[in-house]
Amino acid sequence: MRQTNSVRNETLISNLTSSNKTLNHQNIEALQVVSEIEECIKSLEAQFNKIPWSNRECYADFLAQSYYQTSHTPRLEALAISRCSNNSNFFPLFVEGFQGEVGHESLALQDLNSLGYSIESFSELPATSSFYHSLYYFLNYENSLSILGYKLPLEGFACQDSQKFFYEKMVGLYGESSTHFLKVHDSEDVSHYKQGLEMLQMCESKDLIVICKVCQQFSYAFGAMTEAIAKKHLNKRSAESSLKAGTLITLNQKL
Repeated sequence: MRQTNSVRNETLISNLTSSNKTLNHQNIEALQVVSEIEECIKSLEAQFNKIPWSNRECYADFLAQSYYQTSHTPRLEALAISRCSNNSNFFPLFVEGFQGEVGHESLALQDLNSLGYSIESFSELPATSSFYHSLYYFLNYENSLSILGYKLPLEGFACQDSQKFFYEKMVGLYGESSTHFLKVHDSEDVSHYKQGLEMLQMCESKDLIVICKVCQQFSYAFGAMTEAIAKKHLNKRSAESSLKAGTLITLNQKL
């Protein structure tokens, strides 16, 4: 088993709280937030599996949406840093996180180009932009630690054993030259996730409440994004098949 299993066994609780349940905001604790994050990760996995990854254009669109999203991640990290006191224990951790995120969007763009597409081929989906728009709000007006509600589900998701097999599958389909973005998250996010869980232990109740809100919003936005990608390309394939069938019928009639 991978390193992430020991991290999860040491840190997480076994009985997970459903995202649909109301959290006790008076006595919220870090373990409750961990439960919320775990539920979010489960949701991300379920939504992720709905995308037809063998569809080349569909994978390219996912990379494009990842590019649009991760282009904002360093700016979001920088905003969190700017809202954090130099004397805070979180300050050096946010700085380290910022340094680790710079350039990730270029990996998605590199993979996209390797597949034979350009970023201009795919417009940014409303679901993609909706989440980082709300996160800018949370960072500006509520709490700098709200960014953990974005980072932890993504990093925890990348740590799952299923993602290692997914990466190997995608390498088999599209080659290493088109899977750099997946590889870097598979290799780096175990340590990032463990550090993020440790940061939760340093948070106050007011911080944890906002982190939960962001986690729930991210789960919803990610689901909307993956659903939109899958539906877009499945509908396109269906339309192309109908057009092809109609053309054949017309040719047969002429014959």
